[in-house]
Amino acid sequence: YIAIRTDVTRNIKIENELMKAKEEAEYNNMALSQQKDALDSHSIVGITDVKGTITYANSKFSEISGYSNEELVGANHRIVNSGTYDESFWKEMYSTISSGQVWHCPAIKNKCKDGTPYWVDTTIFPFMNAQGKPESYIAIRTDVTRNIKIENELMKAKEEAELAVVAKADFLASMSHEIRTPMNGVIGMLGLLSREDMSKRQAEHVAIATASATSLLSVINDVLDFSKIEAGKIELETIEFDVKNEIENFSKSIAITVKNSDVELLLDLSGITHPVILSDVGRLKQILNNLVGNAIKFTHEGNIIIKAVMEDTQEMKTKLTISVEDSGIGVSEDKLKTLFDAFTQADSSTTRKYGGTGLGLSIAKNLVELLGGELSVESELGKGSIFSFYIEVEYSNNQPLNMPITDIRGKRALIVDDNKINIDILKRQLELWDIEVTVAMSAKETLEICNQRSEKEFFDFVVLDMQVSDMNGEALGEKLSAMPKAKDMKMIMMTSYGEHENIDKLQVKGFHAFFMKPTAVSDLYDALLVLTDRDDVVFKDEKILTKSKLNALLPVEIEKSKNVKILLVEDNQTNQLVAQGMLETLGLEADIANNGQEAIDILNTSTTHYDVILMDCQMPILDGFAATKAIRDKQCGDIYSKTYIIAMTANAMEGDEEKCLAVGMDDYVSKPFVHEVFKEVLFKGIHLLK
Repeated sequence: YIAIRTDVTRNIKIENELMKAKEEAEYNNMALSQQKDALDSHSIVGITDVKGTITYANSKFSEISGYSNEELVGANHRIVNSGTYDESFWKEMYSTISSGQVWHCPAIKNKCKDGTPYWVDTTIFPFMNAQGKPESYIAIRTDVTRNIKIENELMKAKEEAELAVVAKADFLASMSHEIRTPMNGVIGMLGLLSREDMSKRQAEHVAIATASATSLLSVINDVLDFSKIEAGKIELETIEFDVKNEIENFSKSIAITVKNSDVELLLDLSGITHPVILSDVGRLKQILNNLVGNAIKFTHEGNIIIKAVMEDTQEMKTKLTISVEDSGIGVSEDKLKTLFDAFTQADSSTTRKYGGTGLGLSIAKNLVELLGGELSVESELGKGSIFSFYIEVEYSNNQPLNMPITDIRGKRALIVDDNKINIDILKRQLELWDIEVTVAMSAKETLEICNQRSEKEFFDFVVLDMQVSDMNGEALGEKLSAMPKAKDMKMIMMTSYGEHENIDKLQVKGFHAFFMKPTAVSDLYDALLVLTDRDDVVFKDEKILTKSKLNALLPVEIEKSKNVKILLVEDNQTNQLVAQGMLETLGLEADIANNGQEAIDILNTSTTHYDVILMDCQMPILDGFAATKAIRDKQCGDIYSKTYIIAMTANAMEGDEEKCLAVGMDDYVSKPFVHEVFKEVLFKGIHLLK
């Protein structure tokens, strides 16, 4: 046999490689087909030449656009152009892809065959030739129509919500104006009436009417404050103030509401170590007003204690904690969780005993949080509640001396009161001033203590409560003053609101001073001035005052104001009478203009030169804003372009004050007028006159 063999190993290897390459190509084609199917099922794919003629369109392109594949291929891509975009938009796109870069736009508006719009997220890739020039473009698009529609709906809903907020704000501002205008007449006239001579019965009727009107105004303020908080329109101001004085003054102002009740309002500020702080005093008093007002409403006997303490947190900063504790009806455990919710009350039944908007605590909580703090409550049904809040505040470098005089240090004091809590508060304060304190809780105990004391160790002064369980303070004072060893002892009477009507009688019976509860540190200190040898101490009005303090109460502007000419611009006749009445109490008069246009006419024709203009904001024909702008624009001559203008408005919404100042008004007073605020703003303007 002859065997002739040829080596085909190389051929076999080539065949195997070709087979492998074929299999890989088939696999890649299958993978590419799958990828194309996946891409086609999700994306719109189109290929165009450099002139924009469609050379390829996938099925998704046809499905979304409504054109058949035959209609798309060969047509220019402008077939789906919605006409939304200007020429510069497309120039920028062509400039990008012509330079070989990828172009992307997250949402382009196209239109279907039937004219319906659709939006696509578009990415365009250029295919470049050997010369680096584009020869075709592939565009991959994702249908985002549903997302755009949702965004448009959300935008529309947002716009509608914003319009609703504006409408609500406009309504609240209108409601505020419409209610406050007559309320200004009611409260203003009652205030003027209360300054006139009346019988005791008439005075009581006026007081009841005033309290009712003030209560209504409180409801209005709650609604307005809540709306401002809800809209995020509350702005805080940081100013320097004496927190001890502010809390004391607040306590005095609210003490009238517990007059003739079995409730005692007490104040413990011995924990305030640095009284001058930086914070928002207005919001702080608003929080207190809500919490203490609530305590008064739900407490029928016992005590309401306002307590404040400071706890240093870091240099120049402290945590100010204020608590309001009452012995009232308390809150059940199941109601505590929702107590701070808006429009929520512990008793929301139709037969509920207590009124109110249910907004006070919600407002207080929001304000505390805005001041960087927290409000909490502890309560037990039938046993009372403790509302506590803290805020972070800064110390001021301008702190008063803790002990301004040395005359009272080392003195011996006797406190007589049947309220142990009040005794403890007074004792702590007096001991801070290095005074030796003895206490008694009845007239019998007082007399026993005094009888046991030697003349040498007798008390320098005694503080007597007007009402002690076994004898009133007046009678007890007579017994003490009859003791020979008490001849040098000073007697100070401590009264509740409304018990100070017979101060002349008290002076005749040997009392040297008195102050009202809740005990303000400043009042207690002033009362102790009787222990000094100063000859300028006088027995006057509600507490001991020095002659220098009495003189300071008379504004230096009064002399200056005698020749001041005032123009009152007000369309409401009742409010004209209120403003004129308040001016009369200050020894001032005003001419009247019934609207802004009438005011401009008067300024242009009158021979009288007006120094101050009281300008109402809401008026027919020409409102206060337009009238002020006209005056500032010298439509009444150069002489009035800088005249002091005080806005008077029944609106009390956020931004109202800024609006007044923006048109050129110098100051702002809100209706209903508070006499002291009206006086302060007016005298401030008079003081600034040259």
